[in-house]
Amino acid sequence: MVLQIFPAVPSEWKDNSFNNFRTEGVFMTSVKKSNGRAEEIKIISEQGGQLRLKFSVKTFYLSDMKYAYHHKNGVILIDLKKEKCSVKNGFE
Repeated sequence: MVLQIFPAVPSEWKDNSFNNFRTEGVFMTSVKKSNGRAEEIKIISEQGGQLRLKFSVKTFYLSDMKYAYHHKNGVILIDLKKEKCSVKNGFE
């Protein structure tokens, strides 16, 4: 499963967010979108595991880079134990 952030939200909705949305794989996800861009994705892994995240920005950074790498198809793979991770827009 690949988690996509705001995949079906109309582009006219420039500012929106959600907090503690439970995803498949027991991840709690919070996202804030401002001026049409997702600024930060906060992830809490309740059981540990691998999160496949499609984040449609060219540059990004993680709270701890040892947990992730970027695939060519735009999917970030994050291996988490029971911990928190933050993925931020690099504002290209």
